[in-house]
Amino acid sequence: MVSPPAFPPRTAAFASLLLTPSQHDLHLAHLLTTSSSPALSASPSEEFFSLPSAIHHSSKALPDDQPQLRVRGYGEAWGVCGGEEGVLVRWDEGVDSVLFVMVRVERAVRVPHEYWTLAFDGKLLPGASIAADVFHADPRHRCSDPLDVSLVPLSQADEFEAEFGTGHGHGHGGAAVIGGTVSRTSLPMRGHCASAAFK
Repeated sequence: MVSPPAFPPRTAAFASLLLTPSQHDLHLAHLLTTSSSPALSASPSEEFFSLPSAIHHSSKALPDDQPQLRVRGYGEAWGVCGGEEGVLVRWDEGVDSVLFVMVRVERAVRVPHEYWTLAFDGKLLPGASIAADVFHADPRHRCSDPLDVSLVPLSQADEFEAEFGTGHGHGHGGAAVIGGTVSRTSLPMRGHCASAAFK
């Protein structure tokens, strides 16, 4: 059995959770050998939300015509996710659940997804959501600019919800909070092509 790297508690500083590329490879290998999620041969409905499937699908490069997300860190994750610039991650409109997207993001930032969640439209996203249902609900998905998503440390999830006054789920365009946070204290503006997308 593959031995994973030792992880600190969720209360540890977020930057300390960053793995080296080799450590992260070991972590994913360990998840594949120990996960109780349905195997790749499971039914389509089970496979769509299984961790082994997410790891498998996220290892494949997506074509350039697939949409992108700009992932910016909230709070302690701000620096790990590249600050204002964030991290660009493609997602598969036809296949991905939010869990699949999370593992794609994890491959980019190398912090295990057990320590964070994603937020969109000011709301924390459950991994069992279908990504297209979440992101296509926002009219901006039709424009070429990436949609803004926040990576929220689980240790700061309550703080995030208190700041934005929202819960789990996703919104439907026109909400006051659009996208993820782009700083520790302020909300982002709408996407650059929002005016075109809302026509």
